[in-house]
Amino acid sequence: MLFRSIQTLNDNEREVINFLIKEGGTATQAKIRHNTGIAKTSLFRCMQSLEKKNIVISESIGKMKRCHLTDFLVSKE
Repeated sequence: MLFRSIQTLNDNEREVINFLIKEGGTATQAKIRHNTGIAKTSLFRCMQSLEKKNIVISESIGKMKRCHLTDFLVSKE
């Protein structure tokens, strides 16, 4: 798999993307926060930004949020 350039992302966004890639493309927001060390509010803003860029999709499951990478980053070539 080839990944498209993620140079336009800020440091927190890159860290979240790299963590999700290591986790197979999906993880809970709490797991992302605990493993990356990003503050709760900063992570929330980061996830909103990634969703607007169509890189991540978040779904609510009760009080938990599960985050998935979209196919946007993955090249078919």
